[in-house]
Amino acid sequence: MGSEISGWDWLESEASLRQNKRGWLDANLSAPVLGGVALAGLVAFSIVGCFAYYAAPKEVFEEMYILRGEVLTAALSGNKKHAEQFIPIWDDWTHRLQVGVFLREGNLTAYRRMKARVFRDRLEFLKHAVEEGDRDETREYIGLVNRAYGRMRLAFLK
Repeated sequence: MGSEISGWDWLESEASLRQNKRGWLDANLSAPVLGGVALAGLVAFSIVGCFAYYAAPKEVFEEMYILRGEVLTAALSGNKKHAEQFIPIWDDWTHRLQVGVFLREGNLTAYRRMKARVFRDRLEFLKHAVEEGDRDETREYIGLVNRAYGRMRLAFLK
């Protein structure tokens, strides 16, 4: 029984075995190197997250298609609560559209910015008309929002 390892000696013998057979995965790295790798990973993960959150224009317009139906139907039917719930969401998707295009193309033309601005302004006027309960004004702004949306869609999907 002379080959038995007693007490904590087995730790030392394993460590000595590993020390003799060091691989490239068992390298000693300094704190600045580890910090740099962690920071680079964080930046890469953030960039991927931005591209996921700010989707491509085609995907954004697929979501906006649903919102368009929700908002315009609710406004036309006089469902004030439903329209007020979805108008800000539609506005938010317009901002996501602009940021997504900027991320993918590196710039956002003045023409596209203006089309998005006109759309958001018309959407804001629709929101106020719905809040006031003015049916004639609401109908007028439904048409204006719909046309502004179509023009914005054409500008971004060219």
